[in-house]
Amino acid sequence: MKNSSTTNRYSDAIFDIAKEDNELDSWKLFLEDLSEVFSDSKIVEFFQDPKISNKNKLELISNSEIKTNARQLNFLRLVIEKGNTFLIDSILNRFNKLTDNLNGIKRADVITAFQLEQEELGKINKKLSDLVGSKVVSVNWVDREILGGFIAKFDDQMLDMSTKGKLDRLKESIID
Repeated sequence: MKNSSTTNRYSDAIFDIAKEDNELDSWKLFLEDLSEVFSDSKIVEFFQDPKISNKNKLELISNSEIKTNARQLNFLRLVIEKGNTFLIDSILNRFNKLTDNLNGIKRADVITAFQLEQEELGKINKKLSDLVGSKVVSVNWVDREILGGFIAKFDDQMLDMSTKGKLDRLKESIID
């Protein structure tokens, strides 16, 4: 639970700063760059090594190709000093959710029996947008078990328009 609350504190603070400074895109790119850097196991080992000073760790970032401003560097310094570099992906994910929420965007997984063309996915996004009252951006996943139709999964909702789901509901109504 500590990781979740720590992630939320970092993300919420960054989001507020980025919104106040009108730098949401800059922070998003910065966090994405950090996420990429910390996906390398050798870099993670380096930053988790207590024998290496925080000064040396910060110098490594300062000499990298990651573009930072003073606030971003302060954030990174804090994350390194607190030993929370392992939270970068979680911080990025929550930051993206906060940004989507600000922009009225809902993310969805659209599960179909076969891969959709971009045009078909766009039509489903339009219908879902009308249904939920927000712009929907989705990713298509394939699950051959649903037979046909689609299932749309949001963070807090699911819409089952699949053939398998309809058959299951029909079966339940016949049994009742």
